[in-house]
Amino acid sequence: MGLGDTVTRGEPTKITGQTTWQSVSSHGVSTGAILSDGSLYVWGYNGNYNLGLGDLVNRSSPNKLGSSNWQEISMGLYHTTAIRYDGSLWSWGYNANGEIGNNTSGTTGGVSTPIQISSLTNWKRVIAGGNPVSVLWSSNGNVNIAAQGFTVAIAVATDF
Repeated sequence: MGLGDTVTRGEPTKITGQTTWQSVSSHGVSTGAILSDGSLYVWGYNGNYNLGLGDLVNRSSPNKLGSSNWQEISMGLYHTTAIRYDGSLWSWGYNANGEIGNNTSGTTGGVSTPIQISSLTNWKRVIAGGNPVSVLWSSNGNVNIAAQGFTVAIAVATDF
């Protein structure tokens, strides 16, 4: 929950410290949120590097990930994808089935920190799912589907 403890709560509880959250994504075991200044914070389970902090330590409160300039984040079951304001796509975490999207698989230990996916810089939207699925949209409406193991990624960018 990002509250610095492991207490179960039955009602919404404000995370103290930051007050200008612009977006949040959570899936199962981890959470990521972006402040209005573009800085990205992550917390929760980190057994497959899904927080992107370079280690396998779980976090019970928000931890800043790298520099600012993040526009959107989507937490998958054990992997994460995000877009920077320059339109570049980044991914990290579990990669046994190609979840990261860098045309590799078999990295069950995971990708420990964000890596840029492709040289395209016009990504508009990203969604990472469980068992995992990543969906990307752009402004021109083209759709491309690439299966990776039991993962399906749907991507659209104006450069395709």
